[in-house]
Amino acid sequence: MTHTRIIELFKLTRIEPTDSFQDVLDKLCNVNNDGVFINYAIFKLVATPTTYDSILAHVVHSIKKATLIHPTTTVRIYMKTLTIGNLDKHKTLINDAIQTCNTELADTLKICHCYKTPFVFAQIYNIISTVIDKETRQKIHVVNS
Repeated sequence: MTHTRIIELFKLTRIEPTDSFQDVLDKLCNVNNDGVFINYAIFKLVATPTTYDSILAHVVHSIKKATLIHPTTTVRIYMKTLTIGNLDKHKTLINDAIQTCNTELADTLKICHCYKTPFVFAQIYNIISTVIDKETRQKIHVVNS
């Protein structure tokens, strides 16, 4: 699947008024034969301190589910609506997610494509990358096409 097609699929994902919380989680993070897809645009609509545990558990479960198909998995994250304010707002979850990935999912990442990252992402990534091991950092690729 091309990067352009993947970006289009992310853009088409919408939350409907009839969606249950589980439906929203599945739209936020889902798995198919091409790996794990995480849509930050959906995340920011439902992420609060009271939903962090459920969101993180769903993402970890999805990644583990993907490793049943392939021992290592490709993660694709759509980040178009990410802002510095959102990072500050959700820094607790971000730190928990990085720690969880380092401890529970260390050897499962094949590659991570970050789509439509905002301009500030490079600066933010430089700060966050200090807690990500070198091998994992080499697997993260920014795709802005």
